[in-house]
Amino acid sequence: MHLFRILPFLVLMLFSGSSFASTNGYLIAFIDFTCGACKGLHEQKATFEALMKERGLAVYYAPVPQSGNPDTAWRERMYYVTRDLIGEQKANEVMASYFDAQGGLGEQSEPLSTYAQVEAWLGLKIDGVRWRSLMRDSESKGFGVPQVQKAINLFVDGGFETFPAFALVENGSFTPIRTSGNLEQKLKQLSSSKVLGLGGDKK
Repeated sequence: MHLFRILPFLVLMLFSGSSFASTNGYLIAFIDFTCGACKGLHEQKATFEALMKERGLAVYYAPVPQSGNPDTAWRERMYYVTRDLIGEQKANEVMASYFDAQGGLGEQSEPLSTYAQVEAWLGLKIDGVRWRSLMRDSESKGFGVPQVQKAINLFVDGGFETFPAFALVENGSFTPIRTSGNLEQKLKQLSSSKVLGLGGDKK
C-alpha cells in the first residue's frame, strides 16, 4: 500500500494524545530502547528538543521494538499507554527508566522481555503509578499495541535500518530524513535547515 494512502491515519493515531498543535511540524525520532545511541540521544534530550523548537518543530518519540512484534513489545506498549493515559511527563520517566535498565558500558542489561519484568522494573523506578491496574485497563481498551504497530509501519515505510532515525511531518507530508554516522554526526546533520527541508526542497 502506498505511504500516502495510509499516512494521514497513521500520523493521526500516532500523535493522538500529544500536544503539538502550536508547532509548524513534527520531527519523529524513531528509537529502540536497547540502542546505545538512543540512550545518548535521551541524555541530550533537552538540547536536542530546544534545537528543533528553534526550527518550529516539536519532537515526538516513536519506540520501535527490534522484534517487530507489537504484541510482545511490553516496553514500547507501556510507553504509549503511559503517554495516552497519564501524560507526557510520566512517559518521559518511563523512557528514562528503560534506558537506565540497559546499564552502563560493559554492564549486564536488564532483559525486560516480559510484562512481569517491565512491571517490576517500573514499580521499583517510578513512584505513584499502579502499573498492574494501568496495564489491565489499557489492555481492555486496546491501548499500546496500535501505537507500536503504527510506529513499526512508519519506520518500515521510511526505509530506515538503524536507530535513532528521523522523519519530518509537515503540511501533511511524511519525509524521511537521511542521516548517517554516529549520534554526534547525525545530530550535526539534523541541525541543518537544508537537511530538515525547511524552506527548501525535500528529497
